[in-house]
Amino acid sequence: RGRVMGIYQMVFLGGTPLTSPLIGWSSEHFGIRHTIAACALMTMIPIILIWMRCREGIEVPSDISVSAVLEADPDLPPK
Repeated sequence: RGRVMGIYQMVFLGGTPLTSPLIGWSSEHFGIRHTIAACALMTMIPIILIWMRCREGIEVPSDISVSAVLEADPDLPPK
């Protein structure tokens, strides 16, 4: 649990000292609207790229109950 919370803090709070000055500078030189649009675009680009790469391989299983999912996972040790 501690490692997960450490990664969470690094992702959500660790980038703030690096990106906040850049966002401030950008909003000062280009304006608030352009800065927000650029931040939204930088957020959407990885999402679209991941979706484009993974859309072919995603199959929705017919049975999504917990027991069916656990039985279908080959990496789990046998009972």
